[in-house]
Amino acid sequence: MTVIATIVVFWPVWIWYVRRILYSTFEYVSVIPLIAIIFFIVRDKKIACIIELKKYNLFILLMSVYIILFHYIPELVRAFLAFSIIAFLLSEVYFKIKINFTLLGLFFLSLPVIPTIDFYFGYPLRLLATNISFLLIRMSGYRVELEGTMIEYGNRFVCVDAPCSGIKMLWTGILLSFILTGFFRFTNKKTLILSIYAFIFVIAGNIIRSTLLFFTESGIFVMPEWFHAAVGAAIFISLTAVITLTAYYMDKKL
Repeated sequence: MTVIATIVVFWPVWIWYVRRILYSTFEYVSVIPLIAIIFFIVRDKKIACIIELKKYNLFILLMSVYIILFHYIPELVRAFLAFSIIAFLLSEVYFKIKINFTLLGLFFLSLPVIPTIDFYFGYPLRLLATNISFLLIRMSGYRVELEGTMIEYGNRFVCVDAPCSGIKMLWTGILLSFILTGFFRFTNKKTLILSIYAFIFVIAGNIIRSTLLFFTESGIFVMPEWFHAAVGAAIFISLTAVITLTAYYMDKKL
């Protein structure tokens, strides 16, 4: 009842959540982490018969912050607080630990904020990919110049544009890591390690993708139109395999 009551209390957040998903192009995928959360709770729950208030100090603190600041903070911040509160409560009630990092991570990923993240972090990620790709291309013997997120070769400029920032691939990779940590029932330490690995793998994969595509977009190699999409698909499949194998290795060896 405590969990249900808490979820109901956040009805303004749920209204905002549904509206955001319905009126955005990619936000509908945010329900996938919620489905994963429900699955792991049903599979692994150990319901606490007696709720001791002294164990819920953080829950009470966050709920107080939510109530006090409700009218003064943006809806996204409200949702962040609400999802954090629910994650802490579910961890204590169903898993009998202070916080389950898998639950917390899945709740954060379920926030419909991909366009917002892309707005703030898309350009830095593009800049990172461009600079490292530039160095790799230079090391391979090609005379290229760097200008922001563009690489110049001869009289042609190859730009790492917004869709190539890797934000969606990064979201998907980290989502996969949290689903795997839930599947293998990882400890918080292993969950944190795998999510960091996933982040590094995806960033590296996006850099490799940008580097490979430079050679076709610059005209050095002439490839069919489908090659661009094929490279992206190959990188995505490879990252999925690497993250999954890493989780499997951690489950068996660590």
